[in-house]
This record gives sequence, structure tokens and C-alpha cells, in this order.
Amino acid sequence: MADIPTLAELQSQIENDIKSGLGITRTWVGKVMLKVLSLVQAAKLKIYYLHIAQIQKNIFVDTATSEFSGGTLERFGRVKLGRNPYPAVAGEYTLDVTGSIGGVILKGQTFKSSLGSTSPDKLYSVKSEVTLTGTTGQIEIVALEPGTGSVLQAGDELETTSPIANVDSVATVNSVDVTAIEAEDLEDYRNLVIQAFQLEPQGGAATDYRIWAADAAGIRTVYPYTKDGAIYTVQVFVEALPENSEPGQPAGYPPESMLTDVEDVIELDPDTTKDINERGRRPLQATVEVLEVVPVAVTITINDLSDKSAPVIALITSAIEDLMYTIRPYIPGADGTNRKDTLYISALIAAIYDVLDEGISFSNVSIEIASTTYSQYAFGDTPAKYGTYPYLDTLSTP
Repeated sequence: MADIPTLAELQSQIENDIKSGLGITRTWVGKVMLKVLSLVQAAKLKIYYLHIAQIQKNIFVDTATSEFSGGTLERFGRVKLGRNPYPAVAGEYTLDVTGSIGGVILKGQTFKSSLGSTSPDKLYSVKSEVTLTGTTGQIEIVALEPGTGSVLQAGDELETTSPIANVDSVATVNSVDVTAIEAEDLEDYRNLVIQAFQLEPQGGAATDYRIWAADAAGIRTVYPYTKDGAIYTVQVFVEALPENSEPGQPAGYPPESMLTDVEDVIELDPDTTKDINERGRRPLQATVEVLEVVPVAVTITINDLSDKSAPVIALITSAIEDLMYTIRPYIPGADGTNRKDTLYISALIAAIYDVLDEGISFSNVSIEIASTTYSQYAFGDTPAKYGTYPYLDTLSTP
């Protein structure tokens, strides 16, 4: 895309064109009038340039802006993915409650998560009225705040915000029924749209599982393999976006309900406007196993680092984590020539040096996985390592 000229550049160009067209050679002739006239015309031209640039950006999916700013990104998505970006999803949970027979928990009754829960001090609403038929029972609740800010796990405790007759005030999460998911980031959405353009449907190839899985909210991508020793079984490893990962697990590890969502969209197109005969996806002969990705803890040791201050360590940590986020299993037939499945010491050194100021030095870097030191390590390249990916477990600076 061509650079947009500045207002000063346009003004100068217009002023010179007027002088040339009228044969004005003396700089003082009509100087003020020429400057005012050229500035007005430059402002008008600037608007035209900006409008043309906006149009040019929005004829390509990789540069298109959101419809909220007059762009076309979501239109590309509706054409290729059949949907807009996913909104935030409020988590839904089943609670175990105790009390006396006949205790009534009304629809809309609110509970508040305890300080020791995964998301403290968040509010949840009862979905439907429940009357206890014994001293224990279960109710279903939904978070009043969509997204992962109110996520809960089994075992978390909540308290009623107001007393309920014949019902104890404390309840415990029994199960997660609907996973809390953050609103889909526009750049993540764009990447899925681009992927849909690049990957051709082939009736059950690796690309198809990528395309199908994009219909499940909250995922980053999937890694499909033919199961070792079972040619008709496809193992699909699901990676969640960091913000939608299972609490307490490394970024990328999906919650159980996300696996169910992926399994559902692989089986059947979720677009209910289509005829049922057009919605089937899974190849008839294929057995599909939907699994969690396998995070691999990596210890990075930086020897003789000359500056071990907290800001420097934070910069290095962020750089290493950014690098590791790009290291993922290579899937033949789906990733083309874009092979980034190996963590190299050289790449680590380059990433670290990129964020260090001049004068900060270190002698060497090592990679340790499961108590073994490596100069490089490939992920997902053998059946034993299917679906694996690295995460920074420890950064050591002896």
C-alpha cells in the first residue's frame, strides 16, 4: 500500500503546481493567497487519500478493519466461516446445595463466589426454581459477567447474597456445564478467516479438521493425526486460546467442555439454516478421538547474566514465552512449508538479545525437558509426542 502524503507535502505540491501553471516565478507574488488556497485544496485531497486507503485496506482480509469502524472484516468472516466473531460466553455451573425438605430456591436468586474460589466476589444467578426433596439437591447457575473473569471450577464455594428459608447459605460447584469464554479477539478471528481461505476442503484431510474446529468457540487451533497403529482413527488435539484455557493449567490447555464442542462441530455443521443432509462432516469410516493438547514443561537456564534485575528478567521471560507460543506441532498437509515445531537454542538466544539493552550480556543458554538437556527439541514429530507444545516452566539465572 502506497504511503499517504502528509498535509504539508500536499500543500507544497499544490502551491508549486499553481505557480508553475500560472508562470509565477517571484516568490512574493500572491504569497498569502497561494498558501491559503493550496492549504484548502490539500485538506480536501487528504480526505480523498484517507478514504481511498480505507477502501484499499478493506478489499483484502489480511488488512480489513472491523465493521464497527466501517471495514469489511466480519463480512469476509461471514462468507468463509459463516459467522461473526464469537461474543463472550457466560459460564454455567451445577451447584450442590444442602438444607431441609421443602426449601425453595427461586429463579434469579443470586450467589456470590467466596474469596477462596477461582474467581472471587463474582455474582451468579439461578436459572430455574428448585424445591429440595431431600436434605441435598442441585441447582444450575449462570455467571452475570460473561467471559473468563467469572470462571469457576469444581469444588469452588459460593454463598447466597440473601438468606433462603430452609436452605444453607454455602453451596459448592459440582460441575462446569458451559465453559466461560472471552469474546473472540478480532486478530484471532482474522487468522481463522485467512486459514479458511488458504485451506481447501478435501473430505476428511487434516485441513478439514482445522476448518471444522474453527466453528467451536474459544479454540486457537487443532492438531489432527492418524492414530499410531489404527489407520481409521483420527486423534484431534485441541489447543485453546490463552484466555480461554482451563484454570490452573498452562495456557492452551482446553477445558473439558471445549473438547465436547469440538467433537460436536466435527460431527455436524452447527449452521442450522442448512438442510440436515448438508451438515454432516465426519467421514463415515473415521473414528475421531478429541483430546487435550499436551503441554511440556521447559526449563531455560541463562548462565552469567550480567543484569538480573526484575525488569530485565520480566523482559526475558516475556520474550521466551512469545517465542514458545509460535512453536507448535507440524501437521503435513495442513501447514504447508510453515514448519515451526522445533525449539532451538539459537532462536532463544536471538529472542533474548532482542529485548536486552546494550551492555547486558550472558555466556550461554540451555534447554532442559524432563531432566534432560537439549540443544534443540521437536514437538509433535513422533506418536509419543503427538499434540505436544512447550511452555516456560522455570527461568533460571545462576
